[in-house]
Amino acid sequence: MIFVTVIAVSVDAYVAGLSLGGCGRVSVPTLLYISAFSFVMPLAVMLLASAAAEELDWLTAASSCIIIILGVRGLLPERTSRRELLQRGSRCGLSRATLMGLSLAADTSVGAAALAGESLAAAVPPLAFAAHFVLLSAGALTVKLLGASRAIATAASAAMIVLGVLRMIG
Repeated sequence: MIFVTVIAVSVDAYVAGLSLGGCGRVSVPTLLYISAFSFVMPLAVMLLASAAAEELDWLTAASSCIIIILGVRGLLPERTSRRELLQRGSRCGLSRATLMGLSLAADTSVGAAALAGESLAAAVPPLAFAAHFVLLSAGALTVKLLGASRAIATAASAAMIVLGVLRMIG
């Protein structure tokens, strides 16, 4: 259950990585900084939940409902296409990285609160950190590969034109 929750709340990190890749070159320290929020925030929520375990029984139900709502929201059509998201490209400064880290860690924190009583709950923060880092990196790499594939497609088209011209001449 813990692994499924971590993966489910981390998938949006891939789309965030696509957005970051649209900004241009993204450094590993920036990706680590954004991913660190997915370690710190769930850890803080789990510590608070375990410190007040008896008084926060409602938290499990509330966080479970929020996870369901986030899942339903993920199934609804997006208002902004991924192409528009990539075309917005602006420099990824500290404020943007912080906001991205907070937004990615928010649903992970809710998931961590729901899992606070489970035996492997301590694995959530490091797993969330790793999942967010890997998916952010994969998204940023995808944008680079898409850019390279456009260049290759253009070169292939140009080569076909040259071959066609050479065949006509020869």
